[in-house]
Amino acid sequence: MQSTPDQLVNEQQHYKELFQKLKVSYIEEETRERYLRMLAEDDVSADTAARTQLEQHNAEAKATLQQQKAAVQACQAQITALSQSVPAQKRRVDGALEGMRTLETESASLRASLHELEQLRQQRPQPVMSLKALQSKQQTLGVSLSQAQADTNMRKARVEALVLQKQTLQAQAARMAETHATLTEQAARGPAAGVQHEIGQMLVSLTQIARQIEA
Repeated sequence: MQSTPDQLVNEQQHYKELFQKLKVSYIEEETRERYLRMLAEDDVSADTAARTQLEQHNAEAKATLQQQKAAVQACQAQITALSQSVPAQKRRVDGALEGMRTLETESASLRASLHELEQLRQQRPQPVMSLKALQSKQQTLGVSLSQAQADTNMRKARVEALVLQKQTLQAQAARMAETHATLTEQAARGPAAGVQHEIGQMLVSLTQIARQIEA
């Protein structure tokens, strides 16, 4: 079972109080033992060697206790530092997990978008032309446009020539009509055979000119 930062702080305080109680208990026990030894011995003051040995033992025990105390304080400092760093580490882990969830969501969205684009690409009947193909098509259209413009100019010139020719034919037809009217008038007065033949040829010419004008 993992411990939370609050639990670590509580455990640290608990062990601190426990070590303090053990220290007091040790001092009480040592004092009680010395007192009882003094009461049980006949002449404590006379046994200098025993007292010296006891003092040496107490000094060694005290040194050992100091070492243990230093070890406990070092352990306490480590626990304190760890308990202070755990919340920050927990926040970093939570942030990393949140980032992973966000990346997972974005990845799923990107996969869906790629799937939709793939479907659209498959449904499209013809692929999109590249830039080179568009430029080539533009050049082809430009050439076609130039040719169409040239053809238009040629047709325009031809139409103008036909209009001019039509006007010329109309003028000739008008003159021939006047001549026909004159000859008809002369024929009514007494035309000769040559005049009648000339009138017939002029009528044929007028018919041809009329057909050309209509064409």
